[in-house]
Amino acid sequence: MHESKRKEEISFSYLNALCAIAGVIMQRNYVDNGIDAYLEGDVYLEDGSPFKVTIAVQVKSTSGKLGVTANNTIKYPLKVRNHNILCSKANSQQLLFVLILPEKEEDWVNLTPDELIIRKCMYWLNLTGNQPSTNRYKVTVELPMENRLDSNELLSIMSKIAKDGVFYDTCI
Repeated sequence: MHESKRKEEISFSYLNALCAIAGVIMQRNYVDNGIDAYLEGDVYLEDGSPFKVTIAVQVKSTSGKLGVTANNTIKYPLKVRNHNILCSKANSQQLLFVLILPEKEEDWVNLTPDELIIRKCMYWLNLTGNQPSTNRYKVTVELPMENRLDSNELLSIMSKIAKDGVFYDTCI
């Protein structure tokens, strides 16, 4: 299996673990339409009523040295097609999730009789409403380091979507 495919599978394993902890269903999408998975879960509104939220996500992973800017963002080169899909308005929220792995492949995952560790972490970015890029191949996006994705952050995002209907407040 090619290195990029291994990274992709690790990123889905990471996301699947976060979803399991949060009680969110992850359904992979095997159609090449720019959306890699749909996350679906129930959150509860202030009046206690359940609200079903679906998030469409594009899942990426990378290893190696990434540029970190002075304002604590991680620079990530994204294909223009993928960027433009995430910029478009849709009937469900669309987000980019990027798993940052260590530079050395042997450091990505560690398995012992006591634990399974996937090193480093995943970050998210909302590009909805941004202008599509006219670049030819790639566009560099900046993932705020404060947008570290864990199960609590995932539920927080879903709660904001349930409350506001759309999650535009984090556009860059």
